[in-house]
Amino acid sequence: MRPNYGPEPSRAEAARLSIEYLKPLLKDPDSLKQFDIVSVRQMQYFNGAWESGFRVCFEYNAKNSYGAYSGLSYGGLIARCESPDKCVRYADGGRIETDRCLAR
Repeated sequence: MRPNYGPEPSRAEAARLSIEYLKPLLKDPDSLKQFDIVSVRQMQYFNGAWESGFRVCFEYNAKNSYGAYSGLSYGGLIARCESPDKCVRYADGGRIETDRCLAR
């Protein structure tokens, strides 16, 4: 059976999902700056059964616990889309998936 990735998210939708996911994890959510989508790629993953979607990788800069900007950090999430502008964050294990995004 061929994987059904669904439509690829637009850059704007990928950014919306990523920022929505990232902000609650930051020490100071209002300090997020230098945000950019690095890549959007098809992927398959095991979530009790084989599933497919798009890995969205991003880079950002935000303030740390000391109030200073910490430099670029990287993260990622998995998105499933009904259309390019209507996506949901599908699976991420409850953490930012940096390892797979850094291994591009």
